[in-house]
Formats: sequence, C-alpha cells, structure tokens
Amino acid sequence: MKKSHLIKTSYKESVIVKLLPFYVKEVAQDIENLVQSFKEGNLEGVKFGAHKIKGSSKCYGAHFIQQKAIDIEELLMGDKDNALSKAVESLRLEILEFKEVMNDGIDKLF
Repeated sequence: MKKSHLIKTSYKESVIVKLLPFYVKEVAQDIENLVQSFKEGNLEGVKFGAHKIKGSSKCYGAHFIQQKAIDIEELLMGDKDNALSKAVESLRLEILEFKEVMNDGIDKLF
C-alpha cells in the first residue's frame, strides 16, 4: 500500500498521526464483526459493519478502505451472492494491508 492510499484528508497531519493507531484497532475489530455477521448470514450486521467502516475510514482519509465498504453497501442493495462474498474479502484484505503499514511505523509515511 502506498502513502497515497492512506492519507487524503483535510485534517492536520499531526492530528491524524496521533489518532491513526486508534482507527487501526477499531477498524480491525469492525472487520472481524462484519466477517462474523457474514458467516452467520446476518446481512443487517454486514450492512451495519460496512456503514461503520465507511464512516470511520472517511474521517481518517483511508479512502481505499472506505470505497470497499461502499461497495459492500451497494451490493446489499442488489446482488447478495458471490459478489458480496468477494467484496467482504476484498475489504478484509485492504484493512489487513493498512494495519500492516501502520505496524511498520507511521513515521515512515510522512
């Protein structure tokens, strides 16, 4: 993941840098909950999780993650079969990659 994938926001970088570890922890838990809801066939839980991830990702400038959550929301309005499964997995992988970058050291991004 490139720096350009992560931080595109109007907030001051210093504030984002301080808050990103909290976002990473929160979004990791959110995707676990979303995946569990998906496995249980709880589409309302999937919808709630995607919406939550979409909102928090927008605030932190993680637009690639935000877009994948939007994709899931849109799929829930239409095709709910294979495409939804692929979208959930794609979001999960994007968040894992984001978390990896954050664990490597946020100071390397700026």
